[in-house]
Amino acid sequence: MKNHEASVMVRLEKTTHDRSCNGGLQEMLQMPLDVLFEIFRHLTPGDLLSLSRTSKPFRGLLMTRESSSIWKDSRGNVPDMPDRPAFLSEPAYANLCFGYHCYVRGLTTYKTLY
Repeated sequence: MKNHEASVMVRLEKTTHDRSCNGGLQEMLQMPLDVLFEIFRHLTPGDLLSLSRTSKPFRGLLMTRESSSIWKDSRGNVPDMPDRPAFLSEPAYANLCFGYHCYVRGLTTYKTLY
């Protein structure tokens, strides 16, 4: 029985590795933009920030001024999140609240504001 469990684990690891190499999010880029934007509106700014860092097409899509309404809507998914200061862009504000880098001390942390 242990040989069977080991072979299943090897197959699962191989399957997971194969999927990650193929770029599972690439299929998502084939969706119509209005469907993608509707999905994005249900994410938090931290999720959008992470998604924008996964690939160049997502970065290009989410880091434009035209996508600021998506970021603004996503802020509404976080209870009690303050409004964005005027001197920060939407992605910069998301990075400030949800990012892991402390700009004051220059350290990487694993706690976020929200």
